[in-house]
Parts: sequence; C-alpha cells; structure tokens
Amino acid sequence: MELTPDVIKRRYSDYRVIAEEQISYMETVVMDILDRNYDLLYDYFCNALDRGEEYKILRARRCQVLFQLFLPIILKNEPDIQIHGIFISDHAIAKYKEEILKTSALILDDIVIHGRGLQELYEELDPGYEYDNIHVYVHKIARTADAMSKELKDKLERDSEIYDWEWRELSTQLVNAIYATATPYVSFVETYISGRKLDLERTGEAFIVSDYTNEDQSRIGTKAYVIFEKEMLPCIIGNGGYDACVRYYENEKMSKTVYVPYVFMKSVTEKDIDIFCNNFAEHLGSKYNALVKELLKGWDNDLQLKYKAVLANVLLNRIYSLYLDHKYPGLFDFSIAEWATLAMCFGNAVTEDVEKLTYDDVCSLMDLEFCQAQCDEEYEEDQELLKGLEQAIEDEAENEVLPLYFYFNRQLDEESARKREKRKKGLSINTFYSKLGDNVHNTSKLQLRSWDAGTAACDTFVINNKLVALYARAGEQSFRYMIDKIETLEENINSVPEGEPENGQSNEEKLSKKLMRQFWEDNHARLCEWKIPKIFC
Repeated sequence: MELTPDVIKRRYSDYRVIAEEQISYMETVVMDILDRNYDLLYDYFCNALDRGEEYKILRARRCQVLFQLFLPIILKNEPDIQIHGIFISDHAIAKYKEEILKTSALILDDIVIHGRGLQELYEELDPGYEYDNIHVYVHKIARTADAMSKELKDKLERDSEIYDWEWRELSTQLVNAIYATATPYVSFVETYISGRKLDLERTGEAFIVSDYTNEDQSRIGTKAYVIFEKEMLPCIIGNGGYDACVRYYENEKMSKTVYVPYVFMKSVTEKDIDIFCNNFAEHLGSKYNALVKELLKGWDNDLQLKYKAVLANVLLNRIYSLYLDHKYPGLFDFSIAEWATLAMCFGNAVTEDVEKLTYDDVCSLMDLEFCQAQCDEEYEEDQELLKGLEQAIEDEAENEVLPLYFYFNRQLDEESARKREKRKKGLSINTFYSKLGDNVHNTSKLQLRSWDAGTAACDTFVINNKLVALYARAGEQSFRYMIDKIETLEENINSVPEGEPENGQSNEEKLSKKLMRQFWEDNHARLCEWKIPKIFC
C-alpha cells in the first residue's frame, strides 16, 4: 500500500483527531508569517494535489516539509478536493523509478535558486531527457537561475520568476513558518507528536540536556533542545553511529510537542548494510512482511544502495527510540508517530511496519556489530573546503566553526553556479567528528543547529557502489548567515566612529577595529553585490 489519496485522507482523519486544534493554529500562524505569499503557496499545493500525474515527487527537504505543513490545512478547508497520484519524497526514487517511467511523474519544488539540485534529481530519472511523461512544476524560480540545462528549462513550469531579494525574503518566511509550528526540518527521519511537555528536571538526571534554540526560533516562541544519554550507547547504535540524541521542540502557543530520536550514522560499506538488513529481517516475525521484503531487496546501482542506507538509518533511529522507551519508561513520548515523512520515503505499508516494531522485536539486535566490513574506498574530500574548515577552526570560537564553514561552502557554491559547474559535495561527516575535537556531543549539536536553520544539509552519496558516505554541505538558508555576519561587521565597524576616542579598549580591540575598517573599504563593492564577505581569500 502506498501514499495514495485514500491513504492520505484516512491518515489525515486519524491525525485530526489528536491535532485538530493544532491544525487551526498552524493555519493562522503560517498565514500571518507568509502574508501575501500564503495564498500563492496554498494554491500551488492545491494544484499539485489535483494534477493528474501518477507520481508526485517532492524535493527534500524544504518542499517536502512545507507540503506536510500545508496538507492538513488544505484538507481541513477543502474536504472535497480532488487528490490524484502517489506522493513520494525524492529519497524514494530508487523504489519507484521503474513504475514512474512506465506511467507519469510530476517533480515539485518550492524555490529554484540555481537549478542544479533540481537538474540532478531530474537526471536520476531521465538522464537523456527522453521521456515526455516526466514534468516539473515549481512555485518560484529566481531570475538568475541559469545553471540548468536548456532541456530542463524547456520542461519547467513555474508560478512566477522572482528577483534575488524576493526569494531571500520568501525563503526566510518559509523557514520561520516551519519554526513557529514546531515542525522538524527533516525529510526521512521519524518524528513523534505529543501533547506532553518534557520534564527537564527529571530528564537531566540521566541525560545531558542542551538548549540549542537559535535566535529565529526564540523570536517566534519555539524552544529546541537536544538530549544525550549520559551512559554508553547500546552496541548497535555505538557501532553504527557517531552519536545519538533526542531532539525536542515546543512552541509557547501550541500544546503540540515533537520528539525526534536521531542516530548520526557513520559512513558504511554495502557489506555493512547487507549484514544489518539481513540480521534485522531474520529477527522479525511474519507480521512485518512489507518491511522484511524491503530489507531483503538487492541493489543494482548507486541509487538503490543510497535508498537502502536511508532505510538503515531510519531503523537505527527506531531502535534507539524503543531502547530509550524501554530503559526510561514515561520520560519521552514515542507513542504517536507522524506518518507522512516515512510514508513518502518507503510507502505506507513499510511505514506501518516500522511503527508497529516493539522492543521485543529488536532487543536481540542490541549487540549487533554494524561496522564489520573493511573498505578500501576513500572519502572524496574537497581540498578547498577542507582548508576552509581548518581555517575556521583556527580563527574562530568553537560555536562559530560550522556556520563559517557552511558560509564558505555557500560562497564557493555561488561562484561555481555562475560558471555552470556542479555543486560542491561538501565534507564528510567523518571529517567533522575528527576535526572538531573530542567533544562528540558538541559536534552533533553544532550540526543540528545548522540543519534546523536550513544553513546546512546532510546528503548521502555512494562511492563506486561500495561506500555509502554522508557529506555536509551548505543549505538553502545559508545566505542568512552571510547577511547576519555582514550586519555584525557593519555594527562593529560603526560602533566607534572614526576619530573618536576608544576608551576602555585594549590594543588588540583597536587593531581589530582598524583591520575591519580596512577590510570594509577594500571589499565594500563586492559585499554589496554578493552579500558574501571574502574572509577566506
């Protein structure tokens, strides 16, 4: 069973029972934040629901998250709306590719900035642009989005073209709407909805609880915490991942809270994944037919191996939540899973099996060695990006390192887009844990803060059909960090007017001001044009 119109409406009915008040609140707050853009985006998703293609492919992460945000609002207001097709995430292309090419598909995206990611997605389905049954429909496209091939441009439908300042404004509004509704910024990770607030005092007895709310979340009334167990992780989690945590979100105006168990999975070989999937399938009973079938499928190409790695990550997350629920009963609330994310990645039947898993099903897997196989393949690290990270580590305070890296990544990304080159892959997650010191939890928190802000993304790549490697690169919101840095720079430069006494400042502070003023004078034209300080040049 897949995420068909009937399944959507049935699942929505179940969701509305527990969250009707939240849906009305989400509608009000999203309408307020998006202002004039609300009706336009609402209509875009209504059109997407109604179109006749058999498969609707949502680009991960933001478009997929926004669809999940708007879907219950639309179904509340338009109970008789016509819904056509099966809705999937682009993570699921390996699962459905054969059927898509036989039928028809519509690729959906919210804002196209350069178009390279959209082109990569399209070419996963149709590298030669031979099929007339694959369509592309986007909400907004930047007028400067010239990094796409002519073949893709000819296929692309759009609601409108916008200037740089317009897409930046809209992008900021979209992320703020996600913040305000305490919606996790995830595309394949299982999340849990609860009406119960986290007991921070009780949680602190067995866990390290860190507030990682960023300024934008705080301004909108959302709190975000990341929670690490003080004791050693179970073997399967410790072997399969660098770290594990529970992310928790609440908003002061909502009774809904959200829990997200997450394992930072290591880069693994195809043999590791095969061992894990076979062991998992062996330990499951006959009631998990859909999941077992998925676990035992082989793969013929990189795309299918990547899909299997994402499924393994989801199952590690689920194992971790079951382990925590068993060891610390009543502390977290993993009772009601948010269904749409997994269903769009793996289909409804597999999702229902994942939701039904119990601790008894997985307890015998707790000591499973996940990373047994050796691999001769090496990570493909970009030396320019690696140098940028090392420079950030050398120059900046600990909490600024990752934002600076992603900001540098974005800077190079803009330059390569103008040359119509492919995006930088980023640096491997392995590099971040090895370069950022011994505090594993702090590295995890820094990553999560960047992911939640949309300034960074974690992508999965396959190297030579052998190694599944996770890479961190700039996200669609990384421009916000650049602009914030420029504003901070201007404030620092202008806080003491030229020629006035700088009472109470040390020689180092005076020299810093002098250097910043010189930097500003030398680079002002470029800063105004690019909104990107060239600090790594």
